[in-house]
Parts: sequence; C-alpha cells; structure tokens
Amino acid sequence: THVLHTHYSAPKGFDWEEGAPQINNNNVESRANMLTNELKRRRNSYKSPHLLVPFGDDFKFKNAANQFQNMEALIKHVNANSQRFGVTLRFSTLSEYFRSVHDWAVEK
Repeated sequence: THVLHTHYSAPKGFDWEEGAPQINNNNVESRANMLTNELKRRRNSYKSPHLLVPFGDDFKFKNAANQFQNMEALIKHVNANSQRFGVTLRFSTLSEYFRSVHDWAVEK
C-alpha cells in the first residue's frame, strides 16, 4: 500500500489554478530545480525508479490549457537538462505507469 504525498494534488507550489507562478524564461530554471528537488526527496518512498506524481485533484483543470502549458514548459526544460537534474519527466496514464513499474520489477 502506498499513500501519495499530496493526495492526488500537484506538488506544493505547482498548482497554477491556485496562484503558482507562471513558468517563463526568467523562472524556469529555479522552478525546475524546485520540482526536481521535491521529486528526488519523494523517490525514497518508491521501490522502483518510476514515480507517480499526480497534478490533479477534485475540480481541477478548469483552465487546463494553463496547467498543461506550465507543466510542458517544466518537462521540456528538465528533459533538455536531464543529466544535470538527474531525472526525466513525462506525462503518463496510470496504466503506462503501472506497466513501467511492472516491467522494472520483472527485469530486476
């Protein structure tokens, strides 16, 4: 059994419907650092290298375009610098996530 870190909400400070700073060229590096540091902290709670990080919650994504625009900017920046950040990020369905965890366990 596993309990998610923030219910199934976005990590603290990354809910753009609740006033999180919009991602732009001036803050993408610091915001990417903040997110990847949080993910690295969370990875101690997982057995596999695959982390499930929901960005939803009840009544969220009323402004889905804004949410996805910010998430995509972070993902693009982190993945372009994955060596330095030590992580890669991607959107995933639950079935893709569980398949990745399963495949990792089988290969291990």
